[in-house]
Amino acid sequence: MRPSEARPRCDLKELPKRATVEEALESFRRACLHERLQVLPLVENLESLVSAAVRCDPSLERRAEGALDKDLNARDKFFNFVAAMPSRSVRDCILAEVPSFGEVRDAVLGLLGPMPGPAAGPS
Repeated sequence: MRPSEARPRCDLKELPKRATVEEALESFRRACLHERLQVLPLVENLESLVSAAVRCDPSLERRAEGALDKDLNARDKFFNFVAAMPSRSVRDCILAEVPSFGEVRDAVLGLLGPMPGPAAGPS
C-alpha cells in the first residue's frame, strides 16, 4: 500500500458517549476525512434486520431463532434464505422497516456498478 493510500486514522475522542446518530456521523466525517471513506450507519444492528423480516413474514420466526441469538452461521443461513425467497415482498418490507439498510445497500451497489444478468438491481 502506498503512503497516499494509507488507511485513515480516526481520532474520536471528542465523541460524547451518548451521541445521537447525527452527532456520531458528524464526528466520524470530521475525524476520518478521506476521499475513499464513506460512513453509512446501520441505525439498528443485524438482529434488527432479522426481527424486521419476522415482522414482515411471521412464518420466518422458527428459522430466525439462532440468528437472533447472534449465531453467525444461523444468521448467514437466515439472510441467504430470505434473499432467495421468490417474492420480493419480505425484502421490500425489511427495507421499509429499516431504512438505513437500504442506504447501505444502495451505497454498496453503487460501488459495485451494474450487475450482470436478469437479477440486476436491488432485490
